[in-house]
Amino acid sequence: MRQTLRHYGAICMIFWIALAWTGFSHFTSTLWVDYDDPTCGGHSPCYQTIQEAVAAAQPGDTIRIRPGTYQGQIIISKDLTLSGESWELVLIHNKNDLGERPWEAIRVIGPATVTIEAVSIIDSMVGLFAKEAQITMRRARLSNNHVAIWIFNGQLTLVESQLSSNSSGVSLATESPLPNRIEGNQFHENSVAIAVGQSSRVIIRENKIYDAVEGDWLGHLGIGINLGGSAEASIQGNIIQNNATGTVLEGSARASIEGNQILGNALNGVIVQDSAQALLINNQISQNGFSSLVLGYSPLFLGDPFSRPQGFGVAVGLAASAELRQNRVEGNLFGIGAFQGAHGPTSKQLLLTPRLIAQGNYVQGNGWGIWLRGAEATLEGNEILQNDVIALSLDPQLWYWLDFFFPSAGVLIQGGQPLIQSNRIMRNSLGVVLQLQSSPTLLGNQILSNSEYGIALYQQPCFDLSVSNPLIEAIAENLKFQGKVSGEANELSSNSKADLCPPDYPWPPGFRK
Repeated sequence: MRQTLRHYGAICMIFWIALAWTGFSHFTSTLWVDYDDPTCGGHSPCYQTIQEAVAAAQPGDTIRIRPGTYQGQIIISKDLTLSGESWELVLIHNKNDLGERPWEAIRVIGPATVTIEAVSIIDSMVGLFAKEAQITMRRARLSNNHVAIWIFNGQLTLVESQLSSNSSGVSLATESPLPNRIEGNQFHENSVAIAVGQSSRVIIRENKIYDAVEGDWLGHLGIGINLGGSAEASIQGNIIQNNATGTVLEGSARASIEGNQILGNALNGVIVQDSAQALLINNQISQNGFSSLVLGYSPLFLGDPFSRPQGFGVAVGLAASAELRQNRVEGNLFGIGAFQGAHGPTSKQLLLTPRLIAQGNYVQGNGWGIWLRGAEATLEGNEILQNDVIALSLDPQLWYWLDFFFPSAGVLIQGGQPLIQSNRIMRNSLGVVLQLQSSPTLLGNQILSNSEYGIALYQQPCFDLSVSNPLIEAIAENLKFQGKVSGEANELSSNSKADLCPPDYPWPPGFRK
């Protein structure tokens, strides 16, 4: 008997030592919430408000929320799981009796690890606010909030959820090195679907981000993904469609943008500006920018500062840099643009030269293929085909003067010293057009079968710049070519008006193969 008790005591001692060693002092349990059934369908313990259950729970517990509509202003400061029946059946809102929306529906103060699943959060100033906490949200719906999810110095995992009709869908502002993950969600009719700032790190993968078209309370206009600060992002396999602008990189943000469909965005597909850096690989960038003409496109909009361009599949400005490899850039108003300034660089802008490397891309069927203005650019091994604004079947009144000042071409160069090497530039309205202080080097390109000229300098007789309006004539005069052409071994043939214009320009020896 004594030996048995000794064995029993030893076992108990080992158990408690193990329990203390692993840090557990509480077995996790499940608490239930039902807003109108005090028995929670026979489950116990049962509470009528979520906050009561949160207060009673121990770290690591799960709170099961039964169908119903629940008041927000829930504060969590411990490790918990909130699990609803489904987002269709469990609603958390933040409207009071006066129809006002107090600040947060759910507030999480860390350090805490909180999982929220299968609930809807609606009608709040902020749906979920978390500070210094690790949040996992899945199978949730957040709608009609000013900010759906706001993470400050924490970490977010958001999967299989829907965010719609919020001014801001997800806002990440964190200095934490922990990676955030936004995967497999739908973002619909948010003014800004995903905004990432400070030094946040985020993976944005396989989401559908569409119809972000209205301005929000911060003055943003219909942006799918907005990266700023020194944020870093991997943007993979998303559908980014029918927004005003698909993706914006600003500040010193960096992003790898790979395998996405960036389609039908009204003003722009991708903007890279300030000192941001982007690597774009194997994306489909199509049908972007057409509403810019309807909204009254003006060449002067490309002015100083380069803030929000209009009409581009991809636009690069200020001191930003972008590398494009193996993308399909098709059917946009402007395919790819890189700009230093509007009407010749100022001394300040000379310090803010954008950089563009485009290799192995398929640039077809845009109104303008690639438009370079004072950028440090290399175009190598690209297929630049059938770019012609007339072929887009737009109302000529919308684009006529734009085409007069900036002729529709496979490659339009306005200043800078770009390297144009081993490209096929075929069946465009014009192959290559040079304006302003352009000094390109063209090496080993095929410039064939373009509707007008293969390579043309913006001056007479290549273009008729004499018009009856003195102001328009003065602008055209200011855009005349004043640079120098270098290069060799280019194949030029079958261009309808001429291969080179003017023929008496001192083209370099060996320039034409």
